[in-house]
Amino acid sequence: MMRFLRPAGAAMLLLMGSPAFFAQSQSPLSWDQVKARFEAANPALHADALAVDESRAAEATAFLRPNPQYTLSQDGTQLSPYHGVWQPLSSTQLQNTLSYLHERDRKRELRLQAAKDATRVASDQHDDLQRNLEFNLRLSEDILFSSFKLGSITLKNRVVMAPMTRNRSLSNVPGEIVATYYGQRAGAGLIVTEGTSPSPNGLGYARIPGLFDDAQAKAWRHVTDAVHKNGGRIFVQLMHTGRVSQV
Repeated sequence: MMRFLRPAGAAMLLLMGSPAFFAQSQSPLSWDQVKARFEAANPALHADALAVDESRAAEATAFLRPNPQYTLSQDGTQLSPYHGVWQPLSSTQLQNTLSYLHERDRKRELRLQAAKDATRVASDQHDDLQRNLEFNLRLSEDILFSSFKLGSITLKNRVVMAPMTRNRSLSNVPGEIVATYYGQRAGAGLIVTEGTSPSPNGLGYARIPGLFDDAQAKAWRHVTDAVHKNGGRIFVQLMHTGRVSQV
């Protein structure tokens, strides 16, 4: 889970599934690439494009003449005997009806023009929707990746990597794999580490890191150096596991 900071101080959640997002200096996306991915995945744009296609398809039938309608109806047929006599067709009556709608005064041409006008309106509305969505996307991107002053520290962007327990610190000392993990994610403006115990009696889970002796402090220095090397900032989250540590 990621968070990014806004000037008003509110935190917005931004889900990221891959550390590749943070390696901006290694594989940055151009605006055209971001826009193409956004357009390919946005359901509102897809639904609106279908509405334009439906309106365009309606033009194909707008100029067609209404089909003549022919109706043959039957009445008076005797379905069962009456007083022992059965003459099923003696009273049968047939009725033919032919109807045709005659359109005058260029009605078909006007109907076709109305369908084309509807398509043009739908297409213009779709273009407006796309422009507005892309404008908001660009505005969000500009804000998200702008620097932010957090106290005396300047963050290179407003993305904050939230704490996630990794259970990778053997003997409660963060090793090389931990330094690699956080260093790969230094593209975030700020990293908040996994829960780190401030005392021996705060260790309640397997392989969580601690920060209460010289060996752990030295190991965490190696982690922070890996983050700083890639231009990131990192805060440690001090966490006592509470009564779990007494089990």
